Amino acid sequence: MGEKDLLNERRRLFNNAFSMEHNERVPLFSNFWTWKMLDSEYPLRQSLSDYDLLEKLVSDFQERYQFDSHFDLGTRNPIRVVNALGTEGFHQIDDENNCLAVSDHQIMEASEYRDYVNNPTAFFYTKAFARYCPDLTTKQLNAAVKEYRKFTAFSQRITKKFAEDYQCVPVSPYYLKEPFEYFFTALRGIKGMSMDIRRNSGDLLEALDAIYETIMLPGIERVLKIDTSPYLGDAYTSFMGWSILNEKQFDKFYWPYFIRVFSKMLENDKKLFLMSEATLLRFADHFDDIPKGRLMVQLEQDDIFAVRKRLPNMSIAGGMSPELLGRGTPDECVAYTKKLIDELGNGFVLSQTKMMSYASDCKRENLLAVNNFALNYRT
Repeated sequence: MGEKDLLNERRRLFNNAFSMEHNERVPLFSNFWTWKMLDSEYPLRQSLSDYDLLEKLVSDFQERYQFDSHFDLGTRNPIRVVNALGTEGFHQIDDENNCLAVSDHQIMEASEYRDYVNNPTAFFYTKAFARYCPDLTTKQLNAAVKEYRKFTAFSQRITKKFAEDYQCVPVSPYYLKEPFEYFFTALRGIKGMSMDIRRNSGDLLEALDAIYETIMLPGIERVLKIDTSPYLGDAYTSFMGWSILNEKQFDKFYWPYFIRVFSKMLENDKKLFLMSEATLLRFADHFDDIPKGRLMVQLEQDDIFAVRKRLPNMSIAGGMSPELLGRGTPDECVAYTKKLIDELGNGFVLSQTKMMSYASDCKRENLLAVNNFALNYRT
């Protein structure tokens, strides 16, 4: 194909999948993260710390497997920035076991929701950041700023390379982070939020309202103003914190903020890509009235066939588990790939159920067999 032909073809594949229209082949979406570095002969710490090497490994990954789009281009873990701040203790790189772990931590106390609501910026710099970097020196801060600039330059370079040289469809220019996720993933952690939804629900709701007004609303306004047609979705989000919520809590702390923003997208004919950690089916009733062609969900733990049956109005991505890719044979992987494509039909994107991050998540020969089959299988 000529210049931009492949990129336009891939955009068409994802647009058709979103709209649940027929595709002659299934689009391939990479949910591979740290595994891309482990699919090489280099130690993980070296791969994450050397931007030239990281670019090579991410590029090798695309040239080897020929995905149409990628969730991550090696930019998830800015290790050099974190290390410059003197906070290496929050993450551990284990080269012997080929893994990167992040500890569940809190940089906000349960009693500080009111401080956050009153002045989020002041709270961040005087309390949260001070806890994250308790022994920070001016020298370390200057080094971290320089490292962040280098990381930003790498991020821009690899993003441009994949769009222009490899003609892969970028996911989205905007991440609309749900208010609950700010506390779940960063400030209070999993353990803290599990207690706060019961003990501090009033203060938590005020803080969620503050995030919605100061961050989410301006974010959706930016989405509505720019041309997002080159992307897989006009915006994307991830549901992670809902994994600790029951349905009543989801209705109280999560869904009201999401649906207000998503409704604005629907009013403006915009599409949303949603990464769903844990299970979606237990909240399936909330998605019944979403119009066809407006939402694509990356599934993790759900039975993908059950989701297709229960929510036929929604396009879905996923299907390939680390259990199969990491432990099965190429023939088994290809047979299941064919089953997914044949039975899920229109509105399906072939991807992985987990954020593939460990060496045991996948075998190279299995992924090669799956992608080669999917790229050549016509429906």
